[in-house]
Amino acid sequence: MAKEQKASALSPLVLWFYNKAPDGICRLGFLEQLVERGACPSEILFEAQWDSYTFGRNFARAQWIFDSKA
Repeated sequence: MAKEQKASALSPLVLWFYNKAPDGICRLGFLEQLVERGACPSEILFEAQWDSYTFGRNFARAQWIFDSKA
């Protein structure tokens, strides 16, 4: 439901879901939403680079490199 609503007021809720997600696949979905909203804390992006889910790690590393060059 939060994915369909782009209101920035929902960003804390998406972050809560990320922190409570039971597995890497779910975390990746919430991580993508946080990045898309521009609300992903750098600590989360850094931590996600060592997630158990390969696609999550790769996504976080790509975002980290992109953000570091800015």
